[in-house]
Amino acid sequence: MSEGLTSIVTRSLIESGALLFGEFRLASGAISHVYVDLRRVLGSPRHFRTLSTLLASEVIRAGIDDNTVVVGVATGGIAWATAVSLSLGLPLAYVRPPKGHGTEKVVEGAEVSGRRAIVIDDVATTGGSLASSVNSLLSLGVSQVTAVVLVDREQGASEALVKLGVQLRRVTTLREVLIEAVRLGAVSESKANRISEELWGRPLR
Repeated sequence: MSEGLTSIVTRSLIESGALLFGEFRLASGAISHVYVDLRRVLGSPRHFRTLSTLLASEVIRAGIDDNTVVVGVATGGIAWATAVSLSLGLPLAYVRPPKGHGTEKVVEGAEVSGRRAIVIDDVATTGGSLASSVNSLLSLGVSQVTAVVLVDREQGASEALVKLGVQLRRVTTLREVLIEAVRLGAVSESKANRISEELWGRPLR
């Protein structure tokens, strides 16, 4: 990602209050001292439009055709998948836990069997939610799957998906966001380096 594009993403995260520092428990159960809460971006139409446009561009780079369906991961990925679907004119579906009533479908929305699925989530960490969604889609006869996220925390998601034969594409990484956040004065270099050591075992630079 170019420095200019990284700056756009990071400014949107900062200005919408989506880049948080503190102590947070992730879905994986791990504790992190940085958190990207992209649900906060939904409350800012300007930043939602900016980031969803970048996400749609990444989906285009992943390759789309008339047989492509956009699939959101519940719940964080659904709004972003919807924005991409509307922007690119692609059919939309989403993966959800079975309800235990009604049709008990795991994938709602557009038909996915025999189609190429672009699975969209907001943030990738260990890849557990993405992998679960991919497995659900493969069980329904999807021909090919690519995963696309806004922010990759680089904590195992890419490796988990590779085992399923799926490529993970991202608009940016948390490391790039932290580097730019330091440059913009949103976090001190020393604090960012402590976070980097905690997450990836080495300083940012």
